[in-house]
Amino acid sequence: MAQIGTYTTKETPVRDDKLIGTSSNGGSTNNFLLSAIRQVYYPEDYGAVGDGAADDTTALINCASAAGGKIMALQPGKTYIYSGRIILTANTILNGNHAILQRRAGTTLVSTTLTAIAENAPSGVTVRVADPSKFAVNMWVSLDNNVPSMAEPTFTLAGHKITNISGDVLTLDSAFTTAMGIGSYVRMSTTCINAGAGCKIRNLRIDGNKANQLIGAAAWGYWGQHYELLVTSSIVEGCEIYNGQSEGIGMAGIHNVIKNNNIHDCNGNGIHLSASVSDEITGNRLINNNLLDNNASNLLTENTGHNEGHICFSDTTESTVVSGNHIMATGAYGIGAFDATNKYIIVNANIFDSCVSAPMQIGAGADGVILTSNFFIDCGVQGTVGGSVIEHNHVINR
Repeated sequence: MAQIGTYTTKETPVRDDKLIGTSSNGGSTNNFLLSAIRQVYYPEDYGAVGDGAADDTTALINCASAAGGKIMALQPGKTYIYSGRIILTANTILNGNHAILQRRAGTTLVSTTLTAIAENAPSGVTVRVADPSKFAVNMWVSLDNNVPSMAEPTFTLAGHKITNISGDVLTLDSAFTTAMGIGSYVRMSTTCINAGAGCKIRNLRIDGNKANQLIGAAAWGYWGQHYELLVTSSIVEGCEIYNGQSEGIGMAGIHNVIKNNNIHDCNGNGIHLSASVSDEITGNRLINNNLLDNNASNLLTENTGHNEGHICFSDTTESTVVSGNHIMATGAYGIGAFDATNKYIIVNANIFDSCVSAPMQIGAGADGVILTSNFFIDCGVQGTVGGSVIEHNHVINR
């Protein structure tokens, strides 16, 4: 019998396989006993390899499910490949231990349909595909009729999880609101992590692997299906999110804390607030986001997120503090889409550097922002609107 191992005395411990013994798949021989004692769950115990080559999606999903309300921990130095959505239920802690979650290369994960899907087809719909070998159970996909030359493609706004594969027939878990004809494309399409209320995600690295999601010269990255993190009333701290197909972090709910993260080189917004209240966005580094032109009328280059900035305020976001962040380059605005639906926002002590249009986009009718004590370095001129307070900012032109 394997000896029970020791853990570091931290909120999010790391397993020592040398002490507890390992099974042939890299998991501990007494994993369930250890999980019961420490309430810590490891993807290796559900079959994950973490070698940067094997698809660990099913193991990651099963581990996250088992860890609900407890602790899920990744192994330092490992790279876990994912192709499906990892769902953290309420009050789960995910400690990344600086391991990498990398989106599976999607360039070749495309096939065409041999049967049509009707509009309003229910959950559990089946579709035949030309090459089923490209797909796996628990992979998330989207469907579209797009080819690179099409200006106005039709595509499914929601992603669909593959629940079964039988021969060339895929079973998809969610209903369709859009009809898809024979010859439509099926593409891998997923958010990495969807976190419920009260979750804490720390010290995780997420690689969106956008260079390997190309179709022709552009990436398929509809923002609603390609968040790297989508959180509700959660804490995200000390993470690195990079090379996103579309947006880095999407957030909703009450009192999200997005703190001390490094978010860079994403095609869409670095952080996108939507119908969220009383949030804290502090101490983050947002560099070179909003890389795609979202105004193009083509599925391959549009819909990667709002094109207004590194941090984007969607409708009905209020009572939020944005402080101590370094926001640099590429984004048209450092903070964008602030309009009359947003209010009670404090933006202070940030460094805005090389934001093309202006540090902050403040739309007509917006008067609920205090923008004060920031550095504006080589940025466009900051405009003023209505009753917004914009003062004591230091403008530097190098």
